[in-house]
Amino acid sequence: MTTDRFGNELAAGLPYARGSIVRSTEDDFVKLERARRVIERRIARHGPESIFNFSGLERGLPLEASEIALADDEVAPALAGERLRALSLEHLGGDPGRHDAMLFNRLTAATFATHLALVTPGDTVLGLSPTYTHPTAIRSARQCGARFVETGDLAALAAALERESRVTLLVLTRLAVTYDLLPLPSPPETLERFGGADALAKAVDSSVDRLAALLRDRAAMVALLLGDGASRPFRATPSTGS
Repeated sequence: MTTDRFGNELAAGLPYARGSIVRSTEDDFVKLERARRVIERRIARHGPESIFNFSGLERGLPLEASEIALADDEVAPALAGERLRALSLEHLGGDPGRHDAMLFNRLTAATFATHLALVTPGDTVLGLSPTYTHPTAIRSARQCGARFVETGDLAALAAALERESRVTLLVLTRLAVTYDLLPLPSPPETLERFGGADALAKAVDSSVDRLAALLRDRAAMVALLLGDGASRPFRATPSTGS
């Protein structure tokens, strides 16, 4: 795909078209700096409560006074590091004897670190997404001297694996920022356990709802990480309701 649905040519390395005002990454930074000066003036006049973020990108870290002492590079891992690792490996199906988990505060950092660890010059990185792979993965592959190949479905992925000789990483985008969901077949034993595809979908929805609720409840998240008996919301379970 080289154009958007309006016929505009996509910008190089991006899944969207540029306009005549914001034309480049440099213009993006100019836009951000201008927005920050507007924010600065508004806070000076009306206070921080006058700022409303409608971007969909909430990147703040509000803390209660009692939590500030835990926001430390050594204290936080000491209290929650092992619990976080165990829950992460359980959720992702990892083997504690072979795998590990690391927490990043930005997608870009996590993506780039993964590429630096696993990708070497001349390798091929494959992307599997219902629409497009996040630009951070594409740029990370390029920065590591690798070639990035986008695949849009399982058939294209199979063809790329057959065609490419040095594939070292597959970047899977299960749910794109467009909210398009990548259709992946479920193993028969999974469908049988949940009572069919519809019941499985309901169980996944329920698990996502519980995760979203947990992320909005700071106390529940702390309880989960510190292991005081809080429920584990990441594992989908067969739905018993309608």
